Amino acid sequence: MRRLVGRAAARGGRYICRAAGVRVPTLDFAELQSGAPSSARARELSALERAMTVEPGFFALRVPEAVLARASVERAYAESRRFFVELPRDAKARYHASRDARGRGWTSSGEEPSYEPGVRSMVEAYDVGRELPPGGTNGDPAMGPNVWPSAELPSFEPTVLALYAALSHISHELFGAIAEALRLHPDALRAHAGENARATMRLLRYPPAASGHGEPAGTPPSPPPSPPVGTPWPTRAERADGDGGADGAAGISTHTDFECFTLMHQSAPGLELRPLVGGAPARGLWVRPPATGASELLVIGGDMLERFTNGTVRATEHRVPQTPWERYALIRFNGLVSGARIAPLPEFGAARYGAVTQGEHMARVYEALGSGKGAQGTASW
Repeated sequence: MRRLVGRAAARGGRYICRAAGVRVPTLDFAELQSGAPSSARARELSALERAMTVEPGFFALRVPEAVLARASVERAYAESRRFFVELPRDAKARYHASRDARGRGWTSSGEEPSYEPGVRSMVEAYDVGRELPPGGTNGDPAMGPNVWPSAELPSFEPTVLALYAALSHISHELFGAIAEALRLHPDALRAHAGENARATMRLLRYPPAASGHGEPAGTPPSPPPSPPVGTPWPTRAERADGDGGADGAAGISTHTDFECFTLMHQSAPGLELRPLVGGAPARGLWVRPPATGASELLVIGGDMLERFTNGTVRATEHRVPQTPWERYALIRFNGLVSGARIAPLPEFGAARYGAVTQGEHMARVYEALGSGKGAQGTASW
């Protein structure tokens, strides 16, 4: 197997994991893009390689205002709040995901699949994907037109689609940058992630822990302040009683994402990530990212990237415990074309994973979730 840490080893002090916190690199999207000055791009690709394969397994991404506008993010959060909080439940029910064959639309708090058996997920979600005309599927039954609450919220659709388009551009560039950081051809991953790929976005609301199924209960407390820029992100130890705690509920319990990589933005702390230390998951430890800056994103690896790289990149385990404050998140999943058969690339040594398509993998995970088995261990079957 190739050794992937050579170029980044000299920069190792930037990524040291300590008990008091984990230093997480912030990479510059402008310097990762194809066409960026070669010296700056080489530096960022080296940092990307180490971040994804050695420590900490994920990274923050600074994005220029011209690519990801602050106003676009703020409008998406505002529309999320209007839908989740201001619309009455019977109005939201008209756009319930169960009414759509592709699962687009609204899911109420408590309905999210249980990634850890027996743990309820206390999160509301609104799912969208690439917009297609009525009846269009591009050959994949999981694709098609979205569901929009245009009668109640006429600005919801254009706001969400504008953010989806911006994140699509960022994702396209990152597919190439991740491949190059791993010393692959720029299109090695992107060739499987064209217009027909399973790329979806979720708008999420996590109600305060004391408020039950999404209904406000007084004024929730404010979240803790973010640590100063450049300082280690705080950590916490594993809970002895699992993700659900005494009441059997979490925001979302521990899982990995099914696709190649995920872009994340959160309005307040709450997300927790399992870091890598020396290329291996740090059992018993979680990193707690601060609220994301307006023109920043958090990038984590998913199941398909782990399979492509034969485990050199690990899918990031993550979860969201319940918090006493309300929080929102914007999540973009970057999957592959449903029928493309994915197996470890030969550059990463003798295969330790079997071949599977994106569609087959997602179907297996949902089958496990539907049977109450949870999603533990599904990244590498």
